[in-house]
Amino acid sequence: MKKRLTFIAAVSVLFVIFGTGFAWSETSIVMKGSTTVLPIAQEVAEAYMKANPDIKISISGGGSGNGIKAIIDGTTDIGNSSRFIKSKEVKLAVEKALILFLLQ
Repeated sequence: MKKRLTFIAAVSVLFVIFGTGFAWSETSIVMKGSTTVLPIAQEVAEAYMKANPDIKISISGGGSGNGIKAIIDGTTDIGNSSRFIKSKEVKLAVEKALILFLLQ
């Protein structure tokens, strides 16, 4: 239960960080990745959208690798992963001048 609450808090922080910027420029946030994280992400997204009706959050699973790849490829706003990022994935992100925020 404590891990779940910690994760929900971490995802909430991401929504605050990303949501504030998106609120002025876009009306949707795309989140892809871990199927382990998916149920919690859906709960948090529903609560966030209820509090912010002008924001729409689209969530899909596909696995941690899918979430990380989507961030690197620029096809998602938030990439969820239930595993540590691999060194080759970090290298790809650095090559694209991406700044990754890792929450553990």
